Amino acid sequence: MNIVNKQENISNIFFVLAVIIAAIASLFLFKQGLMPCDDAYITFRHAKNFAMDLWPAWNLTGEPVLGSTTPGFVLILGSIGLIFGSHNIEIIALFVNIIVLFFLVIISYLITLDICKSYVASILTAILVGFNSVNIYTLSLGFESGLFASVVLSCFYLARKKYYALGAIVASIAPLIRPEGILVVAIFFLFTYFERAKLLKLILLFCIIPFIYTIYSLNFYGSVVPQSIEAKKHFSTIYKPYDETGNFDFISRVSVITTEVQTLWVDKIQPTLLTGFTIDRSEEAQKVSAIIEGLILLFLMLAVPLYLLFKKDRRIIYFLYPIGFILLYAFIGHVQFWYLPSFITSILIVSISGAVILIDKLNLKTIQHYAHFLIIFLLFFILIDNNQYRLSEEKHFIYAEDPRGSIYRYWELERFISYRNAAEALNNISNEKIDTSLINEVGFFGYFYKGNVFDSVGLCSPEAVAFYPPPKEDIFNSDGTYKSGSNQIIPSTMVYEVKPDYLVTSRVNILHLLEPSSVFLQDYEYLGKSGTAWGGDPVDIFKKR
Repeated sequence: MNIVNKQENISNIFFVLAVIIAAIASLFLFKQGLMPCDDAYITFRHAKNFAMDLWPAWNLTGEPVLGSTTPGFVLILGSIGLIFGSHNIEIIALFVNIIVLFFLVIISYLITLDICKSYVASILTAILVGFNSVNIYTLSLGFESGLFASVVLSCFYLARKKYYALGAIVASIAPLIRPEGILVVAIFFLFTYFERAKLLKLILLFCIIPFIYTIYSLNFYGSVVPQSIEAKKHFSTIYKPYDETGNFDFISRVSVITTEVQTLWVDKIQPTLLTGFTIDRSEEAQKVSAIIEGLILLFLMLAVPLYLLFKKDRRIIYFLYPIGFILLYAFIGHVQFWYLPSFITSILIVSISGAVILIDKLNLKTIQHYAHFLIIFLLFFILIDNNQYRLSEEKHFIYAEDPRGSIYRYWELERFISYRNAAEALNNISNEKIDTSLINEVGFFGYFYKGNVFDSVGLCSPEAVAFYPPPKEDIFNSDGTYKSGSNQIIPSTMVYEVKPDYLVTSRVNILHLLEPSSVFLQDYEYLGKSGTAWGGDPVDIFKKR
């Protein structure tokens, strides 16, 4: 009895320590404050419209369109906004993420403990997850990534503990938070199938929330697939070099999956995970270090699940997600850093706990206890050292750096100020909820603008896709060279047909519209500049005459 009580006391002490770590991490995120990111504000606009008018759509007039890939997060933020105010959505998102981070640290601790039964490994994993610079920075932007990571881990933990019914309900939520939640569903049902659970009952429970959402989505939006996902199928026509076919070819993507996996690991996952930001290729020492560390993590990520599969060990459920994530995004294509927290959290867990599993397999006997500590702390210091933080000279406090590099933090702030100024200026002169502004970077502007916003990229405006690729005369000079260095120009045909009341964009995107012979100059007058974007490009405002 004394041994049992002692074990319970130890367990309670370490759990309390994990709670303290989670609380400190949440306070640290609170101290970071809200950082602006244009893409996050697309979701915020949908949530704001829901909080204001119970209308979770991009525009408040016309056919409702879902331009956000996270309808579940939209409804959560909008519902809280009903209570605390529709003009505080971005602050609500930050506080939701503060709570989410607390839970994410706790569930990471519990899962690591479940895998390797090591309190030390579990505590160190909680620290790695709670203070990972990519996680912290992404959550400070107000993205749904932390919530999705929590749903992923909760689903697998419940399945592992044989709470299959609750796990099925959590799995059904995952695709509503992030589209790649379908991967969570696949892993959950694969696991429960081999566990010989009552699949029919689980499928019925799983279908409840998706069925309700499907009925709602079909009636409200006319589709269960967000417009932003539909638009991404056509991105090759929208962005330079403007492929005229613009089709997402399933067969061709499968055929290059091996190459894409390598590219994704080397160019995105490995540098982001191991340095906290994209490596400057000129820093060879840093590059070599990341390659070595990456190979260690890759070995743990692949070797441990193979061992668990051979042993038919149920702990394998935790090791399937990182592998599935890489395969899924290698198939889909480009992945932004704000999609990575679920992968990063999972790989931190399986790396530390996986190392313990392999040491146990070696059966080192007398030195096994010391080997555990040595390997665990070695991995911990490798991973904790790879976080990217900066000291704020103004606040005398460290903050997580943008994984893309420090310059992006300032570029986002630059865009935030410029597009907010543009929106507020037009709010003072436009007919609210009726006038339409056409713009190609819609997040910040859309959140603050009270009228309709036509998204020229098509993420939130389905009609835009039909105008791509742009007419060749918009793209090329007579000698075949590009007219503009912009990655995405606004087609002249779009402007002439949509006839927006206002056009808001950097001049580099509309050089073809500003040529002396252009009809645009006859139909629109220049109102002025609201600021700059991307390091100095003027953000101009034009008004229809």
